[in-house]
Parts: sequence; structure tokens; C-alpha cells
Amino acid sequence: MLFWVPVFAVIYTLLGAPICTNILLSGAALLMGIFMFLRRGASAELCGNLLTGAAWYVYTALAVLTGGLWAPAVFWFSTLPVLSVLLSGPRSGVFWTIWSAITVASFAAIEWLGWSLPIEVGPQGIFVIQTSGMAGLLMCIYLLVSVLKKMEFNARRELRDANTKLERQAATDGLTGIPNRHCFDGVLAREWSRHERSELPLSVAMIDADFFKAFNDEYGHLAGDECLRAVARAIRASVRRPSDFCARFGGEEFAVVLPNTDAEGAIRVAETICMHVRNAAIPHPRSGVSRFVTVSIGLATIVPSSDRTRQEFLHDVDMALYRAKESGRNQIVQLAGNSIQALNEL
Repeated sequence: MLFWVPVFAVIYTLLGAPICTNILLSGAALLMGIFMFLRRGASAELCGNLLTGAAWYVYTALAVLTGGLWAPAVFWFSTLPVLSVLLSGPRSGVFWTIWSAITVASFAAIEWLGWSLPIEVGPQGIFVIQTSGMAGLLMCIYLLVSVLKKMEFNARRELRDANTKLERQAATDGLTGIPNRHCFDGVLAREWSRHERSELPLSVAMIDADFFKAFNDEYGHLAGDECLRAVARAIRASVRRPSDFCARFGGEEFAVVLPNTDAEGAIRVAETICMHVRNAAIPHPRSGVSRFVTVSIGLATIVPSSDRTRQEFLHDVDMALYRAKESGRNQIVQLAGNSIQALNEL
């Protein structure tokens, strides 16, 4: 904007309009002052309103000196709301829309009362002002369209980010911070289909915190919640491959999906989980198997096929966990295929 000020000042001077030139130069001085004000730490909204006010001063003064209501500068008032929105936001746009309407209405009232305003420039000067004003109006329209497109893009991005956040929240257990049962079902279904195509082994573990009800009775539900968070951290620390997945299955039960993992690899992961839970050293005086919190694990490995459904396989894993708890807890029971292959006592 400041670049064009001396250009138009020269043009107005050549057209014999020294007062218009002075108005333009005084407007430029106001702009310089506002920019200095901004650099000293004034708010962008305040400076935006001051810049719009400087533009209003220039437009009004030029309109007064070039015929009032029918002056070319009157059309420039339509750019003030756009300018104020760009610089200061929607509320400023409303204010300057009203104020611009009042200004134009004042020129209309002067015209209606029959008062005449001086026309300082000749026909050529009027043509230049009309041309420059139309160019400015078109530029403001272009800027407005650009801003609206940017606002639409930002709105779409914010909506996408919000949806992603909601999806993440919907897939995350609020207590432990790891994925929830709904997310587990989706991951298991996807891995089941992938392993059925690739004919690779898939392992799943169900994990239960031993004597958790007794822990709650001893320490209360807040301590019980912290215990579940600690168990979740231990499980998450045990599944280190990017493809491995752990989730809270419900209550004090957790689940782990181990893609491309055979029975021996699954046992190693299960033993690591038990070790990490023991290393957490969460006191549990009412446990029947240890002074600290322990877990029981049901584990199964299978190469998915059409002979067995995902629900039947998950039932086998659950039965392995049931067998581990019935057999004294603090142990791993593993199934391979459809039958119990090993009982690993810890």
C-alpha cells in the first residue's frame, strides 16, 4: 500500500489536484504511524481498526473534494468491510459496514438538501480516480475470495483433526490410555483376514490381573485404577514390534494381538509381560499367590483358515485364560490349534 502512495501522489499532482495529493500523503503518514504502533507491541486487532480508519479518512476526504455522493471514491467504501475483516476479524467488519453505510448516507443527505461539494479535479482526474478505485475494489474482492477459501480450508482441516481426535478417543480406553475393546475387535478382524491370505501364524493373549477384586477391597477403587494403569504400562512395554497390539478388553482383563508370531514367540512375549508386571512390584497383601500383583495369561496360536472362525478362536483364548485362573493363577496356559499344548507355571 505504501508503495502506491507516491505513485498516486505524483499522478494527482500532474492532474492538478494538490489537495487530493495532500490527503493521500497524510493518509500515508497515518499508515506509517500505525505500523510503528504495531511494532511497539500494540494488538493486531487494534492496529487493523486504525488502518481501516485511515483508509476511511482518505476515502471520505477524496469523496468530499470530488463531488460527494457521485464521487468515484464513494465506491471505495465497499472495500472497508472487506479490509476490516481481513485485518481485525468479523466484528470489525460489522462495525465498518455500518459506519460506511452512515458515511454514504451522509453524502446522500447532502445531495438531497441541495448542498454542493467542490470538485477539485478535472475529467481526466475523475477517470484516474474511478480506474484506481475499481482496481482497488477488484483487489479487495480477490482478497476476500482468497480469505474465504483459506477459511474453508482451515475449517475442513479443523474438522478433519477433530474427527481424527474423536476417532482416537473412541478407540482409546479412558482409564489406561491404551486401545479399548472396540479397537481390539477391529484390529483382530483385520489381522485375521491378512493372516488367512498369507497363511502365517497369528497369536492372541488374554491377560487377567490376579485377585483384582481383593485388591480393590483392600486399597479402594482409586488405587485399583492406578493398578490397572500400571499393568497396562507393563503390557505395553512388553509388545515392542510396531505390528504388535495391546488393548484393555474389559474390567481387569487385557488382550494382546501378535501378528506373524508362532507359539514359541508368543510364549516369550507372555513371559515378558509377567516379568514386567512382577517388576512393577505393586503390593497386594490379599493375593493368594504373591506379595505383589501378578497376572494370569491365556494364549493361543493359529494359522487362520475357513475351518475356524475368529469368534471360535477368541473363545479358545478365553478358555485358556479360564484354565490359567482355575489352575492357580500367576501362570500361562497356551493353546496351539484346537487343543491345550502346554501349561507354563511361573
